[in-house]
Amino acid sequence: MTNSMPRNRLIQLIVFTFVLLAARVLVLNATKMQRNGPSRVLSYLRKSSSILDSEHRVPRSRRALDADPHHLNILAKAPPPSSDADTSKSLLHISRHGGNLRDMLSICGLLGVRSEVVHLLGPMDISKVYVQDDWARNGVYYQQFDMILVSDTSAIARIFLEHLDAFKGRLIVYVCNRIDQGMTHDPEYLPLYRHAAANERRRVSFVHFCAFEALYAASKGIDLWDRPVIPPLGDWVPVSDEKLGINWEVKAYGPVGDPWAGRSISGDVDRQDTYYVNHYMNEQDMDLMGGCKQHGLNCFIGYATHVDAFKAMIVLPNSVCKIAPFDAMQRGLVAFVPTRNLLEKMIRGEVFPRNRYYSYMGGGIANATSYCTWMQHPECHVQFDSMDELWAKMKSTDLKDLNMIRNNCSQKVVVHRHTVLSQWRDVFAGLAG
Repeated sequence: MTNSMPRNRLIQLIVFTFVLLAARVLVLNATKMQRNGPSRVLSYLRKSSSILDSEHRVPRSRRALDADPHHLNILAKAPPPSSDADTSKSLLHISRHGGNLRDMLSICGLLGVRSEVVHLLGPMDISKVYVQDDWARNGVYYQQFDMILVSDTSAIARIFLEHLDAFKGRLIVYVCNRIDQGMTHDPEYLPLYRHAAANERRRVSFVHFCAFEALYAASKGIDLWDRPVIPPLGDWVPVSDEKLGINWEVKAYGPVGDPWAGRSISGDVDRQDTYYVNHYMNEQDMDLMGGCKQHGLNCFIGYATHVDAFKAMIVLPNSVCKIAPFDAMQRGLVAFVPTRNLLEKMIRGEVFPRNRYYSYMGGGIANATSYCTWMQHPECHVQFDSMDELWAKMKSTDLKDLNMIRNNCSQKVVVHRHTVLSQWRDVFAGLAG
């Protein structure tokens, strides 16, 4: 009897310890799920390395093999709306572009639209087979929403255009970076969009990122001239990078072998006396950092939080439709951008060696540079008509000059914010698009 008591207590102690450890594991997992935000997964779970996995990043073979093309990486929901907002509508936003996802989260939060965002990890080629498989796997989830909005690329809309008879909601196609991007090889693709534009206006709305998109669509036989042009808001609500799945340490854009990938700014950089060099594509290919060094200018290229603390930003546009001008405008970050005249020379290869980033700017459309979003709102920028003029203006422009530009631009920001929110309110209400 005396020997059995210690044994029973030992067994109880072991059981108690096991239960305690199991409870701790459950608490840790729950905390991790809460920190990462909503992440309902409808198919095989695959963790995304970054919300910014765009077509600019060349997939590694291992990554391509592991990816489930129909996995919906549901990243976040819009912040709670104000108490007087109308939350009767729900929206699902599907995109490949992190900036678009975050921008629409802000818009939905400000307008009181209940929304979720999905980062599409599938292929650029949205084939008929892909569409059928995706609808079979995720169609039930799609039907939960009153509206589906797709952006960058427009080909994502094919999932719903092929199933308009079954889909009960309304489709909004936010056209940016050319309506046929990634789909020029598919003869069945454009007729589907032509039919939707001409005959399905009650169910399908088209919205342009910039006016160039209507021009480009018309060149493909799709009449979208009377559809609204709504640029990005650029005024992001505070949604943490972690919640959105953004991993800035793995920079998801730039050429393969980019030496600036993942570079973080050191604490000894005097931002107020340093120009922030945009690090997307052209700025590296054209070696702007080398030019800064040659002319004795303090410049930084790479990842940095709070870029608005820098003296100004240097940009060589690589595409007509960019979200960055609106982000910079909202943050009071003055950008040095080329004039349209200089941009045309760059495209023709008269300034730098012609490269692939300039070769697709405008998709072969004449005068496309006039629609470039970096060419809009000149009161928010410093323009230069040659590279020599850039270096000269960078040396001569002082804080007083930049503050004057910021003050002029701040008035534009108020109007821009009101206009964009009003336009999206009409689209969500079915009054535009």
